[in-house]
Amino acid sequence: MAFVQLYIYRIPQKRSAEFLRVARAAREVYRRHGAPGEEFFRLHHSDRKYHEIPGLWEVLPPGPEEEIWIGLDRYRSAQHCADVAAAVDRDPEILALYEKIVDLVGGAARMVHAEFEEAA
Repeated sequence: MAFVQLYIYRIPQKRSAEFLRVARAAREVYRRHGAPGEEFFRLHHSDRKYHEIPGLWEVLPPGPEEEIWIGLDRYRSAQHCADVAAAVDRDPEILALYEKIVDLVGGAARMVHAEFEEAA
């Protein structure tokens, strides 16, 4: 069974390149401890409509001079995720990277986290 973690980041445009640099460094810490690594995507503005389904751009619109990014982590299972997280939490490098990410986005309240299990 697959397991994913999804992060949504609201990032000031002027900080997006630095955010990506720091987030990629954090991704390497996770890889050292057994995670395949996080993928990063910037929300693309599209006016394309899919019937009555609203787009994320409409539901979670970026503010002025802001971008919406997602990070997607994939794991074999919830247990694999928990094992990697425990190892990463013991790594002294990760705390400084996490604090830098929080600073770059403007606070933890500008980030959202969710976990999903593959449907059986």
